[in-house]
Amino acid sequence: MSDVNILVEATVREGALITAQIADSYNGLVLAVSGNLDQPYSIRCNQLIQPQKVLIYTRAEGLAFNLNWSSKKKIILDFKP
Repeated sequence: MSDVNILVEATVREGALITAQIADSYNGLVLAVSGNLDQPYSIRCNQLIQPQKVLIYTRAEGLAFNLNWSSKKKIILDFKP
């Protein structure tokens, strides 16, 4: 199982709901990209976001935050005279 699953497009008949449920059962992080309300390929993602069954994916910084990744790298320079 991966650290995160990101659902991008999914119709009602696709396996996005099953993927989200399985990932959740393993305490995995599930994000979904919101789409147009009238598009069939956005239906399942929007249905999972609305009741907060998954987190909404809006940008990479949010992904890094939710995975506890540091978006700023520390550079340590060790100068010895």
